[in-house]
Amino acid sequence: MDRIEFTIPWYIAPKQSARFGRRRAYQTEKIKGNAAALAFYAQQHCPDEPWDCAVGVSIDVEYPWRAKDSTKRRALGVVPKTTPPDCEQLSKQLCDVLEDVGFFTDDARVAESHVTKAWTGLSVVHVKIWKL
Repeated sequence: MDRIEFTIPWYIAPKQSARFGRRRAYQTEKIKGNAAALAFYAQQHCPDEPWDCAVGVSIDVEYPWRAKDSTKRRALGVVPKTTPPDCEQLSKQLCDVLEDVGFFTDDARVAESHVTKAWTGLSVVHVKIWKL
């Protein structure tokens, strides 16, 4: 298997810089909980052995419409999302989860990446991983 594709019916909370308190670094409970939910959905598609080669990752994040979005805007179908979080934060959170679950040995193996984010009315993440 040189390619894995799946959809996660969840959203990605952006990976934030570690918080510091009492001389230690930590992540917020929201980030930890989101990572656990993403891991739950992703582990069902995990390869038997982590890939120890260069990989490519494509992440397409779809967001539900906001209450203030007009019917005319919603009729467009897909509208690029130009508000936070940025693509790097989304990619970092998901790649860390994919590494922890066992898709690849180290997220430094990701040599090619493509991330999109858009308003579509859904709350899903489409993930494609392939060997290079």
